[in-house]
Amino acid sequence: MGVLPWVWWYGFRRHTAYPLGSLTESLTNTMFGFLRAYVLLALWEVRPSLGGYAAADAVTFCFVTQALIGPVQVFGGMELTERIRNGDVAIDLHRPAGLMGWWLAHDLGRAASSLVLRAGPPLLAGALAFPFRWLLRRTWPRSRWRWSWRRW
Repeated sequence: MGVLPWVWWYGFRRHTAYPLGSLTESLTNTMFGFLRAYVLLALWEVRPSLGGYAAADAVTFCFVTQALIGPVQVFGGMELTERIRNGDVAIDLHRPAGLMGWWLAHDLGRAASSLVLRAGPPLLAGALAFPFRWLLRRTWPRSRWRWSWRRW
């Protein structure tokens, strides 16, 4: 077994070390998901077919984006740049794997832990409270012109 699966496991364990922090982040994302969902439902009540989408599409979009804040790391990800700034990247260059492979494995472990601990509760709460539009059935508009950038 190579070193990169161990780096993945290290990244996963490192970011699951504080389960209470993960719980509070998932509760915060759930609360903001409900806030955004009710704002979108109010908007869809005034304009029912906004952009050709239904209210279930908007609510699904709302909770999926709230769930993916952690795994995509929208508000962070500055660890490597900080190591470059203070010179610790010299240690990273002496590791038994390449710099990009090492940090990719570490980041994939972080994203997996975030997907399990932080993305699940907002998505589950939204799916239980609102009708979601899942990708198992056809959700794309029938006309290809609805997806075009130029709508004359």
